[in-house]
Amino acid sequence: MDLWFPTPIYSATLANRRWNAGLTREIYRLREQGHVPHGSMSERAYTSYYTQNMLHTTRGLRPCFRAVLRHAYAFAGALHADTKHFAIAISSSWANIYPRGEYVLPHAHPNCQLSGVFYVAAEAGCGDILFYSPLECHKSSDMPQYTKQGPVSYECVPYAARTGRRILFPNWLKHTTLPNTSSKDRIIVSFNFQFIPITPRGRSPEEDQAWPRKRSRSASRRR
Repeated sequence: MDLWFPTPIYSATLANRRWNAGLTREIYRLREQGHVPHGSMSERAYTSYYTQNMLHTTRGLRPCFRAVLRHAYAFAGALHADTKHFAIAISSSWANIYPRGEYVLPHAHPNCQLSGVFYVAAEAGCGDILFYSPLECHKSSDMPQYTKQGPVSYECVPYAARTGRRILFPNWLKHTTLPNTSSKDRIIVSFNFQFIPITPRGRSPEEDQAWPRKRSRSASRRR
């Protein structure tokens, strides 16, 4: 039997306490400035989506986002994307805080090609992320029962929330999170990427905010 049309998800862990501490301070500072709710999030969850969605341009946080961009190139390389003629740029990035009991509803990310999440602070039980199968036919015409679950029958796949973990995925892949059952906030940074054509003279103007990149062709470890 052949398996075709796989769904790619990239996962890697980068432990850098200094970056996490800087992000945590900046995210709580943003929350103190006010909050505009987002329809995909539970009532007490915080997001900077409407107030600061260009977090990657913040001075002092750029080294962290440079690393994020390197992972985006690694993911794109594993997908055989044309990074010779198209540069990858972070088009938006924002912070979310989920206190105990809070979660995000199923959604996807429009107006980009790749999306991702970075766990700034994630204790055990703080709420894993779930990715849904993009094969809509599963919902309308599936086997009545499986004796064993596997890649051909999964309806969703969980990825554990862990401090320092980065998960990248196609923007169209629908996902949600479980409620935070821990005693501490789950703090994340979400981001979107766009592929920008490179001009004959070199980089496009849109890539200036993406900084120098390092290309990689290797995929990351399994979840």
